[in-house]
Order: sequence, then structure tokens, then C-alpha cells
Amino acid sequence: MLNILTEFLKNKFIYEYYILKDYSYGDNFFSTVFTDNCDESDNIEPNSVYVLNLKTFDLAKDNIIKTLTKLSNKNITLILFSNKEDNIINKNISNIFVQYEKGLKISIIYIVTNESIPKIINLLLLQINESYLNELNRIKKIYDEFSYISLKELGLQTILDYFKKSIGNPVAVFDIDNKCIASTDKYLDKYFKIKSSAIRNDFHNLYYFTQIVQISNNNSNQEISEIFFPITVQNNIKAYICIFEINKKLKDTDYFTLEVATTATLIEMKKHIAMKTIEERFVNDLIYDLINNKVNDEKMLLERSNLIGLNIKGKYSVILLDIISSSKTKLKNQNLKYEDIYDKIFKLASRKIQHKNHHCIIGKLSNTVITLWPMDEQDIETNLASIKDIFNSIQKKIIEEYENITVVAGIGKPVDNVKLIYKSYREAKDAIALGSTIYSKNAIISFKDLGVLRLVSKVDDRDSLLEIIPKELINLKKHDEKYNTQLLETLRIYLENNSNASKAAHVLFVHYKTILYRLEKINKVCNIDLENYYNRLELEIGLELIKVLSYNNISVK
Repeated sequence: MLNILTEFLKNKFIYEYYILKDYSYGDNFFSTVFTDNCDESDNIEPNSVYVLNLKTFDLAKDNIIKTLTKLSNKNITLILFSNKEDNIINKNISNIFVQYEKGLKISIIYIVTNESIPKIINLLLLQINESYLNELNRIKKIYDEFSYISLKELGLQTILDYFKKSIGNPVAVFDIDNKCIASTDKYLDKYFKIKSSAIRNDFHNLYYFTQIVQISNNNSNQEISEIFFPITVQNNIKAYICIFEINKKLKDTDYFTLEVATTATLIEMKKHIAMKTIEERFVNDLIYDLINNKVNDEKMLLERSNLIGLNIKGKYSVILLDIISSSKTKLKNQNLKYEDIYDKIFKLASRKIQHKNHHCIIGKLSNTVITLWPMDEQDIETNLASIKDIFNSIQKKIIEEYENITVVAGIGKPVDNVKLIYKSYREAKDAIALGSTIYSKNAIISFKDLGVLRLVSKVDDRDSLLEIIPKELINLKKHDEKYNTQLLETLRIYLENNSNASKAAHVLFVHYKTILYRLEKINKVCNIDLENYYNRLELEIGLELIKVLSYNNISVK
């Protein structure tokens, strides 16, 4: 509104004008009150214009303060009129208005003219009306253009480019991890991170946030405002549209443009998110069928594989990334639901894997990220080293960002046919289940590294492994469950430490005599000689089998 006022004040019938106080100009000139009676200020609406004729207005100090108090906190534009003859006197009086304004949210303009004030106001209203009509036509044109872009499905980038043209400032869309999805100016891609100081504002059916950020461009730093709108799907925020106030400050009427442009972007983003969700589900469904050996129709397999870029004649290894969380697991400095944690980890892992090898097929099943990694037949060992490096970096990143979380990766051997992927998947699961017994909790384990433990995976009927477990261990497990003891775990630690009671006590954080007492109890329950090498070997194998069966959800009873 200031530009309309400033332009109007340059008319030849206005001798002088002064902007005595520039706070925030009321934009509702169609609620203009023209009076010389301060009692009229009771009826004035917020964001309006209040016109006072200083020639007839009672300029007593109390009357001025009374008028200003009534106008306070209404975002008012106060226009003071004076004729040329009384200019000197009234100019001093107008300064009294500023003196007693005392920080109230009012803008004050002082105008000197000999023209009839009603005539001037009418001319001003005509100019404002014309300006509003022009603005409405501009908004309609923008609405029509966005509708055309949406109907023609020209894409998110086209929408953002026109968005920028409409408001004169750069625009970008970011996901919930602050990663840029699309933008009009690439150098701004890194300047989005929601601060706790961001202020929420409401506008019609939308709400948005504003925050101040520092950006760097052409070796100079600049402090700007960011205005960002959340994109929600089923009440969950999936992304943000961000406007960078770099080239100019947004006017009030720009927010109508923002509403149109933001709505178009929201629709496009929701389509994008919906398509992404469908694609992920399609990939997950195919991976699920492959790892469970449920693919029988060759033609259907070919069609489904082509849609996701899976080469049915290629050599693939299955890599599993297991996320083991607890009730204490959380993103550092944030509280998230488990499903949100898994979703963020899946996105993080996907980005890093795709960056390393964009031919990988990635899906998720519950708390496990499943990767079908194409293997170079010429150099399997180099491929394996490369895979371990990338998954090691993923592990480190997850552990850095999350508290109380365990991340373990298992790598199956390559298979020559995608119909055999279930075998590589099974090996990857075994690598985790068996490998966790000999490696640290955040390990990357290749099935190839398991050595003699690989023999267990050759048994097709996992239930039959129950027959191999010594009955002494089953009795010990039942005793633990009945009396809430830890004899089975004590035995495992004792055997892992070469039957050294002192080392076992150190690992379990208990007294040496406590271990001796537990070993005596184990001997009573099991009735087995732990000094016998073959007895120890049988127990060690049995303990490993219990782990494998537990990982495969097979109850040991």
C-alpha cells in the first residue's frame, strides 16, 4: 500500500507531504474514516485508514493522546491534513502526534493541500480501486497459468519456475530431512533447516512459518527471511515449500499469489509423494516375493523386473541392514515414532547406496533395509570390499544421529538368477544371526566370512536343528525361564572365554565367586562335565544353533 500512497502524494494539488512514522500501512482504504471528532475512532476497523483534518480537530494534548490510544494495536494508517496557510502551525502539531505516539503500532503521514479533503480521499480511493483491480487481474492470470501447468502435468520444476516469476523471489521444495527436491536457484539448496525460533502464521486455509537465515552468495553474506509452507499427506508433514526473500520483500497482495502458487505446488508434491509411495510398495512387493521364493511366472517376473530396472539375467547379492531399536531409541535432539525412525533411516541408507551404485534395487521389510546389489563377476572380492565400505559409512551415520540403536549388516553370496535371490537372502540372514555370535553388535558380516558356521545354513528344515541341540541346554533354558536366572548366558560367556571363570566374571560384571556358584548350578541342572572337550564343543554348537533358531523365530523348547 505504501507505493500507492507515495505515488498518489506526488499529485500537483498536494504541496508537501511527510511520512512522520513508517510502521506498517493499513491496506483497507475502503474502511477509511474521515472526521474531526476523535470519538469516531471507536468504530474504526483494524488495518484501516483514519483521516484527521487538523484545521477543525481539537488539538489539545489530552485529545491527541485519547485518539492515539483508541487507534493503538489496530495497524492503522493515520493521515493528517493541513492547508497551506496553517502549515507551519499544524506541522508542529503533527509532530506532537509523533511525540505522544509512544511506540504504538501506527503509521503517520502529514499532507499539506488546499484541495477539498473529501475530493482527495475520493481520488485516492479511485487510484486504490484501480490498483486492486490490476492486482486481482494479475492473481487471476497467475491462477490460470498454474491451472494450465497442473492440467498439462508439466512437472514440479515448471511450477517452481513460474512461482519464482510470480513473486520475484527464489523458491525450493525440501523433504523432511532438509534435502532439496527441486529449486529455482541451486546455490540455495543448502540453506534450509527449521529453527526453533521459526514463527507460525495463518493465512486463509494455509499456515506457514517465517525465520531469519544467513546466506552466502558471490562472496558476500546476506540476512534474509525464509517463508515455508508444510506439505502434508494424511496429516503427516512430508515436505516444505520455501520462499527466500532475497530480491524483494513480499507485499500483502503477494500472499494471495502465494496461496495460489502454494496450492499448485502442494497438489504436484502430493502426486509426487503418492507416486513415490506406489513405486516403493511395488518394489517391496517384488522383493518380498523374490526372497520368499514365490515367483513362478517367468513372463510376469520379466514385466515386474523391467518396471523397477532389475536385470533378471544379472548377478545379485542380497544385503540386509537390520535396525535393532529399543524403547530408548531416538534421533538426537528429537522425539520420533518408531516408524518415523525407520523411514528416516531407510531414506538415509537409500541415498548413500544409490550414490555408490544407482543400479541397486532397495526395499524395506519392517525394520530391515533390503538391497539387491548387482555384482561384477570379474572381481567379487573388490565388490565385497566396496559394499562393506559403503555400509560401514551408513552404520556410522546412523549411530551418530541416533541414540540406543544397533545396526548390523549381512551380505549373502551372489546368485546368477534373480529367481535364486531367496538363497542369497537366506545367507544374508544367516550372516547376521550366526555372525553376531563372533562379531561386535554393529558389524558388517559376509556369509563368506562365517567359516564352518556356514554348514548350519545348508539345513533346509530349520526345525530339524532342534534335534541337534543338546537336551542339557534345553533344560538350562527352561530353568532360566522358570527361576529367572542367567545360567544359559553365563555358560555362553564362560565357553567364549576359553572356560576362564575370571574372564567370564569380568565380561558379566559379577564377582569371580558368583561365576563359580553359577557353574556349580549349571553342573547340577545339566549333569555334564565341562572339563571334557567334546562336551564343550557340543554345547558351543548348541548355543549357536539356539541363536540361529531364535533369529528365525523358531521356539527352542
